[in-house]
Amino acid sequence: MEMRANTEGRTTDGSLDDLRWGACSIQGWPDYMEDRYAICVDNKDLIVGVYDGHKGSKVSSLCASRLHAELLQARAGGLPLSDSLVKTFMAIDEKVGQDESLKYEGSTALVVVITDGKMVVANAGDCRCVLSRQGRALELSTDHHGDVGDERSRVMRAGGYVHGDRVYHGSLELGVSRAIGDFGFKTNAGLRQDEQVVIAKPEVREEEIGENDEFLVVASDGIWGSRSSDEVVDFVADRLRNGVASLSGMCRDLAESCLVSDSKHSSSRDNMTVVIVRFK
Repeated sequence: MEMRANTEGRTTDGSLDDLRWGACSIQGWPDYMEDRYAICVDNKDLIVGVYDGHKGSKVSSLCASRLHAELLQARAGGLPLSDSLVKTFMAIDEKVGQDESLKYEGSTALVVVITDGKMVVANAGDCRCVLSRQGRALELSTDHHGDVGDERSRVMRAGGYVHGDRVYHGSLELGVSRAIGDFGFKTNAGLRQDEQVVIAKPEVREEEIGENDEFLVVASDGIWGSRSSDEVVDFVADRLRNGVASLSGMCRDLAESCLVSDSKHSSSRDNMTVVIVRFK
């Protein structure tokens, strides 16, 4: 029997004033789906989250269902947005740590808040946020792998080690150095929550939305493992020029294109989630 990738999935389209967005999440070749996403409108703010679970989908599901509400509560307390994002990621991590059944599960997390003419991006893991500015890709997040300089240093100080781009701690192995959950990598009682082998603390970046900014792509690493940031921006821009009807349709086209290998690309063997936000 011929094996086929599972291309059934969830799609979303929406708008808020001048913003339009679309999203698609498909299972692909794996036997189960661990990606989750959530899109929330709060007054004039748009909040987009992409969560890539590993060793199960419980943590990514918790992030998709709870993180945005926790963020709104933190902002209501008067904290600056960047501080609210960090506080929220760490609070969700603590919730996961209180559930013994989730001890060895985890999820990467990338949240973008579009507010007051700017984008605030918080990332822990290897989902990625890419902006199209004058037709060129500008990465607004850093992939957190163990071979990145500051990440490697922290992993080793906390008692782990790095081989290739993967993180090891005792008998445990993980492809990212930041994630919510994964408490087997957070066992050093003498260190703070943000000093462990794997940490949930996000890197936060703010970027003003300029007149030359066209669209934003937020996607799980199932996309980025098969396509570069420049290729994704070119793919979306080409479909915008050719009048593809829906942004969610573009997201699906991109994900399905990553299922097939060719002379330039390997096929993605991971779940894939894509969100496109168009500014104009």
